[in-house]
Amino acid sequence: MGSGKTTLGREVARRMEVEFIDLDEEIEKKFQKNIPQLFEEYGEYFFRKQEYLQLKEVLSKREGVLSTGGGTPMYFNSMHYINSNAKSIFIEVEVQDLAKRLQKEKESRPILANKNDDEMQQFIKFHLQERNPYYTKAHFTVKNNDELVAIEKILEFAKKKM
Repeated sequence: MGSGKTTLGREVARRMEVEFIDLDEEIEKKFQKNIPQLFEEYGEYFFRKQEYLQLKEVLSKREGVLSTGGGTPMYFNSMHYINSNAKSIFIEVEVQDLAKRLQKEKESRPILANKNDDEMQQFIKFHLQERNPYYTKAHFTVKNNDELVAIEKILEFAKKKM
């Protein structure tokens, strides 16, 4: 959430001349509902199961740059599936930088809407502690304190054979 997956992914895909695929957008198209609506109407388990099924479908049928949701690697052994079928990248961002980015997006992210600065940082720290054991299983980690540098490093990694 807020690490730059979509921004970096779109630019990397453009430079590599491949398709950019946003997993959340694929799910929204399939169900004709946005992610918060899916969570509200069907619950997290339903969403995570659909996310995993969509992940498997995308990785088995399409090629390009795939951006997943921040929670995707944690459920249904998704990180193992990603690593077995693609090159995986963890985009690392410091807590305070994530908080600044997410402050600008509060209205579009209901889970963050009512959080003040301190609550936002605590929320981010909690989620990173929960998610980092999965994120660090990625084949490659890139820090995103400078988008242009991060893009170049991702492109270098993408060219390497696995």
